[in-house]
Amino acid sequence: YCHCTICQRINGAPVAHLLAFAPDMLKVTSGQAKLVGYNSSKSMIRHSCSVCSSSVYNESLLDEFPFVDVPSTILERENEERKNAFLKDERFKPQYHIFYPERVIDMKDGLTKYKTFPFEEETVEE
Repeated sequence: YCHCTICQRINGAPVAHLLAFAPDMLKVTSGQAKLVGYNSSKSMIRHSCSVCSSSVYNESLLDEFPFVDVPSTILERENEERKNAFLKDERFKPQYHIFYPERVIDMKDGLTKYKTFPFEEETVEE
């Protein structure tokens, strides 16, 4: 979960549920020409659809923590089979919170809460 104020504003929600991957694990297979990217901060490029403005993925610019992440809400799960697979797949379960001090709601779920990114290793109390 990301609690940074940028994610809060972009998503219109108190927290963003993002699925993070190593950069080489994400491949855009169609629609690349319709993507636009912008630097939302010195550490992140956010890619969205130029047609509907939906967030598609984010790209870390941090040498010490390279990753891409995808908002879980863009994954197709309209039919019951896909929805159930998504909910049961351990790979999609949250593992930690980042930028927790910027939260607007407390989430007492037993997950590690980081002050910023996990590589910094500074945690905060639940």
